[in-house]
Amino acid sequence: KYQDVYRENIKFEDIVNLFEFDADLREILYKYLLICEQRLTAIIPYELVRGESAYDDFWDYLDFQRYCDYDETEKGNLIREKVKALEQSKFMTEKLQDFAEKSDPVRHYLEKNDGIPPIWVLFLSMTFGNKIHFFKKLTNKQKKSIMLSIRNDLCYDYECEFNEFDSGIFLISAQVVNDLRNCVAHNERTFSKKIKIKKYYVSNGKKINKKIKSMKNLLSRIFGEKVDFKNKVNLNDALKIMSLLMEREYHEKLTDEIKKLLTDYKVKFDNETYIEIKKSMGIN
Repeated sequence: KYQDVYRENIKFEDIVNLFEFDADLREILYKYLLICEQRLTAIIPYELVRGESAYDDFWDYLDFQRYCDYDETEKGNLIREKVKALEQSKFMTEKLQDFAEKSDPVRHYLEKNDGIPPIWVLFLSMTFGNKIHFFKKLTNKQKKSIMLSIRNDLCYDYECEFNEFDSGIFLISAQVVNDLRNCVAHNERTFSKKIKIKKYYVSNGKKINKKIKSMKNLLSRIFGEKVDFKNKVNLNDALKIMSLLMEREYHEKLTDEIKKLLTDYKVKFDNETYIEIKKSMGIN
């Protein structure tokens, strides 16, 4: 369909089949997108309480000074750094107040234990977007500690080096996965989805092209084939990006399920339509 004009010889049955294909595709994706989110929900709080840059106390995530990069900030930028830190502290305080009414675990800590819940309890109630925002405001030392943990897992899974995987590539990956998750959760058309990489997710927006290039090189090494995109990614690119936020075992299962779905639906479309669907997904 283009500008409300359907391709010749298209039947209502074809439209229904495409609708059902997209619904089945979303069902598969949602399961594995949740795995990506669950992994970040575990890794980020763990590193903040057990890693090299761990908090001294469980409630330190409310202390604005914990978000200040004093050691790595030039004097002229100290005010801006403090403003960023205060905004983050305010954000976390508001989330705590919000979840005190909506989240049983948070309410339990506030009422039964008469104390502030630790960061991992609050993280369980936060949206994927909230978690990305929280990570973006951490100090460089904290980000490096979290990146080291994820990088070590990737090196173990794929038996190669991931030195270029840093907080910039992580944020791009998380943004793409979050946007895909929102698309799937809201039942939007998914097979032809194009996700725009947003500059503000990288600390320095001017370096976005450099980060995208590094990500493409990294993904090409993982999959043994050239991965190429600019500031927009199709579904196939997004599936590859998901490999950076989940264990290899799960990503291989995801790939197998997508392949099986395409095979099962091949008989329901004519050859031209089937090729167009794969092309829209970014699959040759």
